[in-house]
Amino acid sequence: MTTTRVIATAGLSTLEVEEPDLIIYRMRGAFRVPDLVAFREADGKWNSGKRYLLVLVDSRESAASDYRTRKASMEPPIGTRNRAMAIFGTSAPMRAMANLTMRALSALTKGQVNSRLFNDEESARQWLYSQREFLISRQDQF
Repeated sequence: MTTTRVIATAGLSTLEVEEPDLIIYRMRGAFRVPDLVAFREADGKWNSGKRYLLVLVDSRESAASDYRTRKASMEPPIGTRNRAMAIFGTSAPMRAMANLTMRALSALTKGQVNSRLFNDEESARQWLYSQREFLISRQDQF
């Protein structure tokens, strides 16, 4: 059984981790720049020293963010950029925005962040777990 623990909260959203390499963004309501900054700092502290990271984003209860927050979300992450990111639960309009954000992030990190959209958490997790071996094999490149 995997133990999940919360390492940060911002508004209604939580940032959770599962050792050794999974971080979970549970987005609820509207997310703003200060929320993003707090989560990025907590993410960076937790992933310090890790060679890769699996990122799961739960968007089932998220609300639209403002332009400043969307722009800030395209900045490269703190700590390791060698990541696989799975996003699930996005509405149809949010899927388009998520796709744009993921393409921008991939370009900014020079392909170090591999990301996909999913309909549910289980399929998102399965894909992330399948990425683990690939990320481990790339460790000597970063």
